[in-house]
Amino acid sequence: MTVNLSVLATIFVGICTFAESPLSPVQLLWINLIMDTFAALALATEPPLPSVIKGSPFRQKASVLSATVWRQILGVSLWNTLVMSILIIFGAMIFKLDYTNSTTTTVL
Repeated sequence: MTVNLSVLATIFVGICTFAESPLSPVQLLWINLIMDTFAALALATEPPLPSVIKGSPFRQKASVLSATVWRQILGVSLWNTLVMSILIIFGAMIFKLDYTNSTTTTVL
């Protein structure tokens, strides 16, 4: 959830700032592949706790994402978006990158 919200917000900021997406489709696929693979491996390799297996079932309307978890997801997503937006907008200036090419000249 956090990564997906961060990427969506970053793309929105990039489109509003530069009129194009700062991430290519291939980069989006790699982000999803890496983040989903590590999460799936973490969940697949963790043995179940006996207390969870022997515990009673949860209520039918029990929510996995509580208000605290939503606050954490939104807070981390906001932080990620802020850092990525700063790097997208001011990255060339911060790292002293030159975006000149033999065919086109891009001025940021």
